[in-house]
Amino acid sequence: MKFYQEEKKITGDCIKIKNRKKLIERSVIWQTIKIVKYFKFIVLIFLLIVSFSVRAQDRASWLREAKFGVMTHYLQDWLSRTENKKIDIIEWNKLVDNINVNELAEEVKSVGAKYMFFTIGQNSGYYVSPNATYDKIVAHDTSRCSRRDLIADIGVALHKLGFDGCYWPNIMYRNETEPNFKSFAKAARSGNPNSIIAFNPGVFYRLQSPGPYEDYLAGEINKADSISIKRDYDGKIDGKQIHVLCFLGERWGMGSPRFSNEQIISYTELLLNSGGAITWDVPIQSNGHIYQPFIDQLKIIGKTVVDFEKQKGK
Repeated sequence: MKFYQEEKKITGDCIKIKNRKKLIERSVIWQTIKIVKYFKFIVLIFLLIVSFSVRAQDRASWLREAKFGVMTHYLQDWLSRTENKKIDIIEWNKLVDNINVNELAEEVKSVGAKYMFFTIGQNSGYYVSPNATYDKIVAHDTSRCSRRDLIADIGVALHKLGFDGCYWPNIMYRNETEPNFKSFAKAARSGNPNSIIAFNPGVFYRLQSPGPYEDYLAGEINKADSISIKRDYDGKIDGKQIHVLCFLGERWGMGSPRFSNEQIISYTELLLNSGGAITWDVPIQSNGHIYQPFIDQLKIIGKTVVDFEKQKGK
């Protein structure tokens, strides 16, 4: 189990990589290792339920086998709106401290998902892991990083269930001078050559790869019925593993289920038939539990994957 972040720190199985070169301005972030965007960063932890043997030349091959994962946005400002509560750093620490990571891990496993994206922070400056490097750079009077390293704790809980995990960067820098796509990919893999990386160009319904240094398509979309998969071969487009990320709620990380069961089955089967994988974002409560209506839909997706594999004779 290896986790990668900017600051250089070794704690048990958790390896944290020191902030590289300089802060990156004007970046589009997908999965990052705590890289700052205008002194804000987004970090996603990718938690895999099953450990796969990964070849260096085809690092994302396990994603095709995984087929289905879950994403949550655990964000201070989003939780403030959805639960109508004031969340300052004192309340933030209380919330983070009280999350039962074992129960969250069991929820993800129970729906049949094979991996999970978990946001560490975005935009508000509140994060679910301590980061002395970030605090030094932004120079807040009071740190907005939690005192608990929730990411490490989630990793331990999921590892008990067979999870593995890693951080990746996704910074759109198209030039030959570092920092750029190539240098970020190199940095992300410096501790684990099998780390897989995607660079997110934003919402494009025709799936495509933005460059040669990623392993799979970020595939961010808002309208699941508009997915366009063209010129694909053997589960790949431009040599990159097909993957789509969409949300089950009314918005990213918020709202009630917007799709019927028949719709989510149809959208999921489209990716499965192309040899791809799909990640569904669902709202998460401040107590660390996924809302039950989404658990119910995720279980339907999990069953769809199982039925698909049976039909294929796997």
